[in-house]
Amino acid sequence: MRIPLSLAAVLALSSASVGAQQRTLRGIVTDSAGYPLPNVEVRIMDIGRMARSDVQGRFTIERLSDRIVDLTMRRMGYELRFVRVSMINGEGDSLRVVMRAEPLRLPTVEIEEKEDNHPFFNEYEKRRQRGIGQFITKKDLEQLNTSYPSDAFRRVPGIRFVRAQQGMGVRFMSSVGMTGGRTRGSPGGGECMPTIWIDGQAAVGMEIDDIRAQDIHGIEIYRGASTLPSQFAKGGLSQCGAIVVWTRRRTK
Repeated sequence: MRIPLSLAAVLALSSASVGAQQRTLRGIVTDSAGYPLPNVEVRIMDIGRMARSDVQGRFTIERLSDRIVDLTMRRMGYELRFVRVSMINGEGDSLRVVMRAEPLRLPTVEIEEKEDNHPFFNEYEKRRQRGIGQFITKKDLEQLNTSYPSDAFRRVPGIRFVRAQQGMGVRFMSSVGMTGGRTRGSPGGGECMPTIWIDGQAAVGMEIDDIRAQDIHGIEIYRGASTLPSQFAKGGLSQCGAIVVWTRRRTK
């Protein structure tokens, strides 16, 4: 009778050991300033497993049997990272990875100087000099080295982000002059979706990350009707305010 019992015990221990080898890798990805990075591709090349970080920079890969895994982490505009993680002693439960922006080396062209003389951009610069509203410049976007314009809004106060098809959407938190049917929550409070204007045309329902950052010359942000220039207060679209986007011009 002892032999069958010993065999059963061995099989039970073996089964428990196999179950114990199934581990979960959890981590968070940030930029060098500590801001979470969404949409980072996290891949375990050896076994072909992949995940993407969410809006908080978090990712999870489940059912891993290896004690050590090698990760590649990539996102456009950031340096490729290779990370080796031990799945024992809890290291794989709270991995933190910092990704550094990778400047793009672009050839010098004369188009930019000509572009800045466009009437659209002259008016943009006049409003920026007056200091009404908030402004994101072409240089600001280039320094971020990102394809997602929403990244430039992360340092703008009173902003909330929502998931959108192409990346993130921007919502204004309530402030003076921001009421009406587009505001969610109690009257005069909550959040609302600003109207996006592209080269002087309203693009109702569009999200900021539907536009590539590389295609943008400048952005104007007007939170509420009180500061909104008259040309962007047409057709009842001024209740929440506006995000005004000017795209780069290609001249010969």
